This record gives sequence, C-alpha cells and structure tokens, in this order.
Amino acid sequence: MPDPEVERAAEFLATHALLLLGLGIAVVVVSFVAIVVAVRVVGRLRPSLLRGFTWLVPHARAAHVLSPLVTRTSLFVPSAYLGLHLVLGLALAAAVTVFAALSE
Repeated sequence: MPDPEVERAAEFLATHALLLLGLGIAVVVVSFVAIVVAVRVVGRLRPSLLRGFTWLVPHARAAHVLSPLVTRTSLFVPSAYLGLHLVLGLALAAAVTVFAALSE
C-alpha cells in the first residue's frame, strides 16, 4: 500500500499539471527576457567594462599567485558557439527532466 503523503502529492501534481506547465513556461519566458535585458545593459556598458578589464588584466598578470590561473583560463573557457550549445543542451535536459517528473 503506497504512502498517503505520496498519494496526496501525486494527486496534487496530476490535478495541477497544466498549471505547473504554464508556470514553467512563464519562468522560461521571464528568464529569456532577463537574459535579453542583461545583454543589452552589457552592450551599453561595454566601453567602460573594456576599460576596466584592460586595466585589471596587467595587474592580475603582475600578481605571481594569479599568473598561472590567468594563463590557463583560456583552456577552460569555451567559445561563444560552444557555450551557446552547452547552455541550450542544459536547458533542454532540464525541461525533459521536469516533464518526465511531472508525467510520472
């Protein structure tokens, strides 16, 4: 005999599946809008960010503790194309996992 709490949780999820799906879609849309806004803000602040970054890099390389980390960073940072595909794959995997969890 199944646990009554598990049955109640399953009934709740089953009766509110469309609401939860709608909330999930709303979260995705809000996240997308937040990313677009963040990209636009960074685009507007690009000159000042570049000035700060160009000032910071020589200082970071001068620090002997950070020097090995700065030189190896390019090995771990993916290109924009690869990064986009990694993020999209992660989002798709999360969506499939949520859908599978809701369908059970």
